[in-house]
Amino acid sequence: MRGAAEGKKAMSRSYQTELTTACMIVDVQAGNVLVQERTNGDWTGMCFPGGHAEDGESYTECVIREVREETGLEILNPRMEGIVHWENRDTHERTVIVFFRTETFSGTLRPACDEAINRWVPLASLRSQPLADWFAEQLAVYEDPTLQEMYYEYGRDGTSVPRCYRAGR
Repeated sequence: MRGAAEGKKAMSRSYQTELTTACMIVDVQAGNVLVQERTNGDWTGMCFPGGHAEDGESYTECVIREVREETGLEILNPRMEGIVHWENRDTHERTVIVFFRTETFSGTLRPACDEAINRWVPLASLRSQPLADWFAEQLAVYEDPTLQEMYYEYGRDGTSVPRCYRAGR
């Protein structure tokens, strides 16, 4: 007997995916947040430290390792805040960024890494900093406790438009 799916073209559920993390590190006593001013490549402006997950590495392990490598700080208890993801219109590759936040860290901040200059800025003035283009929009994932997912889709005019999903909706 033939299976129900037999004879139908199988649809692939596998996607080439870039898995990344970012972490908002808050110094509560000073009222500051750690940012990186990106200086390398075509991706410039300020954002939070983070990077690509390695084989066999959880998102939490990734964000802890990336923060250590880029800033010299050891973070503890990073909390997942939400995700941002999109599909490349041409290649159909997907990118996923898992956002974390922590207020627990130790060590001495390294002033720079290969990709960026690290610095503390007042949390209250974060939005007035020269942020990376997409980062200003994605800060909403950190600012709105109900916002758990932001997905970019292409509008009719070909521009990328975020859809936001909130808890309880």
